[in-house]
Amino acid sequence: MFGRVGESLDGLVYRWRSRSMETWCHGALHPGNVLTRHTQTHRIFGPELTDPVSDLDEGVLIDLGLVHSGHWVEDALYLERLYWGQPEGLGGVDPVAALAQARARLGLRADVGEAEEIAVVRRVLMAATRPAFLTSEGHPEYLAAALDRLTGAGRAGLI
Repeated sequence: MFGRVGESLDGLVYRWRSRSMETWCHGALHPGNVLTRHTQTHRIFGPELTDPVSDLDEGVLIDLGLVHSGHWVEDALYLERLYWGQPEGLGGVDPVAALAQARARLGLRADVGEAEEIAVVRRVLMAATRPAFLTSEGHPEYLAAALDRLTGAGRAGLI
């Protein structure tokens, strides 16, 4: 499998480097870098009576040391990769699709087709480099998940 990645490497790197880079990326998007708070909105009926209308969870990103220009899919993939060995930790959420939906709700560009194409390329590149990170990311479940990504890309004819 790694031999096939090596044969496709120039094309993969070219595609990754040619992605649009018109957004800011956090660079380390994970739950530990999000502060949230619970708020309530009230509709006032009189001087003393209020009725809760909605509950909102607001969040703000912290730890901006790795912020850089790039493509928004990078942050979604960073989060996804952290859970390769424990996909249940994402609660069934696909980070790429969820971020695309959030961007669309805000009126921001979220070309899902382009994002998925870029995501596949980045997943292959990340998975192929996992042996270099055995000391920090060498858990067998994590390595098996990386190999699954490579195998899936191979079956799809992407490498």
